[in-house]
Parts: sequence; C-alpha cells; structure tokens
Amino acid sequence: MAKYKIVIFGAGGLGFEVLDLINVINKKKKIYDFLGFCDPYKSTLINKEKNYKNISDIPFGSFYAVCAIMDPKKKEKIFKVLKKKKIKIISLFHPDVDLKNSKISHGTIIFKNVNLSYDIKLGIGTLICYGSQIGHGVEMGKYCSLMPNVIINGNSKIGNKVKFGTSAITNNNITIGDNCVIGISTTILSNIKKNYSVNNFQRLVKIKNGK
Repeated sequence: MAKYKIVIFGAGGLGFEVLDLINVINKKKKIYDFLGFCDPYKSTLINKEKNYKNISDIPFGSFYAVCAIMDPKKKEKIFKVLKKKKIKIISLFHPDVDLKNSKISHGTIIFKNVNLSYDIKLGIGTLICYGSQIGHGVEMGKYCSLMPNVIINGNSKIGNKVKFGTSAITNNNITIGDNCVIGISTTILSNIKKNYSVNNFQRLVKIKNGK
C-alpha cells in the first residue's frame, strides 16, 4: 500500500516528467499513489478522468501535492493556495541524487543526473532539472527553477523566484537578485540586481541550400 496519495499541480510537459520520476521512485518500493493532475493555468487538459481545473474539483478528501510548474511566480501562487487549503506539499528526488550534504526545504523536485556539492541550501519550491550541477556553498531562495544542464558555481547566492534557462552558467561567488530570468546558455560573470532578465546576444545562423 502506498504511503502517499498525491496530485501533481501542473499538467504540462513538466507534469508528465514528474509523473515519470514518481514511477522511477515507485519501482524500488511503492511510496506514491498518483491520483491525477490539477492545473488552473491550462485551458485544455489531456485526460479528463485524471485532470482537474481547480482544487475544488478534486474529489479526494485527503491527498498530498507536488508542484510541477516551471514559472516561479505561478509556482508561488500555487504554494500559497495549497498552504491556505492546508494541503501538504512534498518533495521528490531521483534515487541516484546524493542529498546528504545539502539542506533542502519542502516542495523541492530534483531530477536524475543532478550533482549537488556540499553545504548547499535550497529554498522552498526549488526545481532542478536533468544534468544540472550546484557548487559548494550555494544558497538558493524560494521558488527557483533550473532547466536542464544549468551550472551554478561555488559560493553563489541566488534570490527568490529566479529562473535559469537550459545550460546557463554562473561564475563563482555570484549574487543574483530576486525575480531574475537567466536565458538559455547565458554565462553570468558578475552580480545581477533584482528584476533583471539576462540573455546572450542573438546570433544569426545562415543556412545554405547546398545545391
């Protein structure tokens, strides 16, 4: 018998990746019983039998929640609603990830092939996707999201609601303020104030026909 009956909040691609993570965890021992998706941000939901538009639509009297939403601001809203409803939000970690040297807050999701160094602090609702690396002494605020292959080097301080695009990199000892967006493949070499979006310059790639 499963220990937790859970609903995944977020019915997009990330939601299905989280469901895959649950299935991986359950292979060793049945811990989670998946009840369905809930997503107030999607106008069309795929599986009507296991998808709910709002929390009030969920027919189960008691359940746990996991938040599979990439956008930090939307994620924060979901967390606040769940807290108001007194619904507990759980964390999910791929079995191969070493967590012993990290301090991790609730509602965190960590996928496979993530490398965590030592003395790391992750705030509420952190999401770390496949292949990312977090250096020693890194501190991350609430509701941050890291897409695949992000590298945050040692002793960096990341604020609340920061989103890193795929393959973004920070130098050592970097501070990034709240509500920042770091674009795909962008390298951060100096501190970033709050409320900034940072992207590499666009590069035009010319493709010849070859005829």
